[in-house]
Amino acid sequence: VRCVQETALYEYDDFDDYFEMTTQYGYNLLFATAFPLACFFSFIFNYIELWSDTYKIRNVYRRPIPRKSKGIGSWIIVLKWINFTSIFTNLFLFSFCSNQIFGFFPWLIGQEALRQHNSQSNESYFQHRNKYILMIMLVLEHILLLIYYVIEKFVRDKPYWLDLYLRRRQFKITRDKSIANID
Repeated sequence: VRCVQETALYEYDDFDDYFEMTTQYGYNLLFATAFPLACFFSFIFNYIELWSDTYKIRNVYRRPIPRKSKGIGSWIIVLKWINFTSIFTNLFLFSFCSNQIFGFFPWLIGQEALRQHNSQSNESYFQHRNKYILMIMLVLEHILLLIYYVIEKFVRDKPYWLDLYLRRRQFKITRDKSIANID
């Protein structure tokens, strides 16, 4: 009876769910320095989303047909692009759109620096300070890109133990098939 009722429901498409989660991930990562509490709110909203998606899949749409998949498809490219781009957006926000940089580098706004530039105009002092901020931003950007590259290159997608387990399982399957063919 339930199967017959499900045929009248809409077919489930996971594109909207992937799109929603990727958009939320992008906002959290690209603007993390602007609003750090966004991750906390995302956690709460994702918990609510978990229950609403459960209701949606159980009552509004047909149950999805399980299919074997090697991953999340082209969404991985989008997520890697968001990761890469977030380095630049967060550094720009950190350096030019907030006062966070002065907390990490207090000498940029210190009274000593202001006294040193008393002979120059105020505009000249701020131009000089912006050069330091730009240099710090470029050094941080290179360090973060290097860290990103190292993580991307040397951290495995699958843990070693899982890879070993899957290879052993595949070996047993092919061995059993070859034994069955001999008999």
